[in-house]
Amino acid sequence: MGFVFVDPDFVRSVKLKVAKADGVWRIIRRDLQEKADEALQRGPWSVTSFGAVAPSGDPHDYVSEAPYWWPDPENPDGPYIRKDGITRHDRFMGHRSSIDELSGTVLTLCTAGYYLDEKRYTTRAAELLRIWFVDPETRMNPHVEYGEAIRGICNGRAAGIIMLRQVDRIVHALGFMEELSSEWDDVLTGMREWLSQMLEWLTTSKIGLDESRSSGNHAVWWTTHVAAYAAYTGNKEKLQLAFDHFKHVIVPEQIQPDGSLPKELERTRSFHYTLFQLDGAALLCEIAHLQGEDLWHYRTANGISFQSAIEFVLPYLDNPYLWKWEQIDGEIPEEYVSLQLASLRLQLPECSRVNMKRRGEAKWVKDGEERLGPLVFLPGHPFHAAANERSNALI
Repeated sequence: MGFVFVDPDFVRSVKLKVAKADGVWRIIRRDLQEKADEALQRGPWSVTSFGAVAPSGDPHDYVSEAPYWWPDPENPDGPYIRKDGITRHDRFMGHRSSIDELSGTVLTLCTAGYYLDEKRYTTRAAELLRIWFVDPETRMNPHVEYGEAIRGICNGRAAGIIMLRQVDRIVHALGFMEELSSEWDDVLTGMREWLSQMLEWLTTSKIGLDESRSSGNHAVWWTTHVAAYAAYTGNKEKLQLAFDHFKHVIVPEQIQPDGSLPKELERTRSFHYTLFQLDGAALLCEIAHLQGEDLWHYRTANGISFQSAIEFVLPYLDNPYLWKWEQIDGEIPEEYVSLQLASLRLQLPECSRVNMKRRGEAKWVKDGEERLGPLVFLPGHPFHAAANERSNALI
């Protein structure tokens, strides 16, 4: 229970800096309060707000449609066909958009409630969580059986589990809530029960097990979800299952000796998905680090490691125009958590240099008043906070 992705002592030290509001911390404090005041006006959200859209007929079941599947021009009434990397924007997004907004709002409110000692923010976060996860009338059932459905092919598939990245953010937010008053114990108890049920579904259902055996970033993120929910609920058996899966399946099967990730390099957005997989793995390694197990430096018998994957991508993060694999949207990645955390944990000089370059210099930006640059993140921002233990641009 408590913080899963960050050392609680670090969070407490940041709180002291926010309270003093000296220098840059004055700006951070003000920006956090502005964001939290905006967040108070958002929501609430519930899967039940959209009626019974699931094939089950149960309005509590989460539903989403696969983003890269389209009607077949040669058979408009037939099964959809795949166009990797090209998003169909007219698919059903009600549930997905809602939980995306919920997770960001709850995280903002919980961090502000903690750092600013403002009860009203945490109280609102608790209300929003109660509606989506706890209240029997409005809660989401703890499974993703109907995620990433494809018309004419399936009502749901393993890939739909990727939406749980939003729940990972909520798990991070819960750490801030637990540091405060016991006033929200009913919500925290309800969240632990929901996460325990989701953890069981992830590790026993056909769709959950299919995701664990999938290739590329999906298997990595499945492992991270399992580790996060197991760490938060205190399930040591499932936690070790996740760590072992990383060591014996993910690293040897997904990382090549040169550090490349071939399943991601096959994608039409290969740069994006390479970094997306590294983000999931970095978060898993950080969970393990905080639980006393070193996955950051784990190596197979033939020397394959997560570190080699970080080293593979570093030259391209230093100069993205060197990337030679397909990237159809022309995206040049900005800041990724994998580089932030790897800079801290692997102590690679080149990683630290590129990390600082990707973040940009800590400059004041004039926009009518002093503000922080766009790459400066708030203290306790999801998953990035631990990277600030290092003396870098701001701390």
